[in-house]
Amino acid sequence: MRINRCSIKAFGHFKNEEFTDLDHPFVVVHGANEAGKSTFFQFMRSMLYGFENTDPQQLLYAPKDGAAIEGEMRLKMDDRTDIVVTRSFDEQPRGHLLNGVRDTLGNNMLPFIAHIPRSVF
Repeated sequence: MRINRCSIKAFGHFKNEEFTDLDHPFVVVHGANEAGKSTFFQFMRSMLYGFENTDPQQLLYAPKDGAAIEGEMRLKMDDRTDIVVTRSFDEQPRGHLLNGVRDTLGNNMLPFIAHIPRSVF
């Protein structure tokens, strides 16, 4: 599995951001302190594994303007299948997996990464 692109509608200080051209064997994310490297990592982790904290009052990456957390990650599987993961969190976490059909994820991890614990990622 490879991550192709991430679209962040709202997550932390990111608003309407696109991260493209991620489909490489090795990707380096760099930037000054407080540029958003850790926020981007947490976004990817949330897309793959769901939101760690499900209390809306305690969300670390809730946008300051009160917008709902929302984003999308596009993946290419080893068999060349394209997968889209969407997640959002306003009053409760929601997630969908699009692979020809739309499956509800809720706040569960992606089924094909169940063998990799969140702590390892």
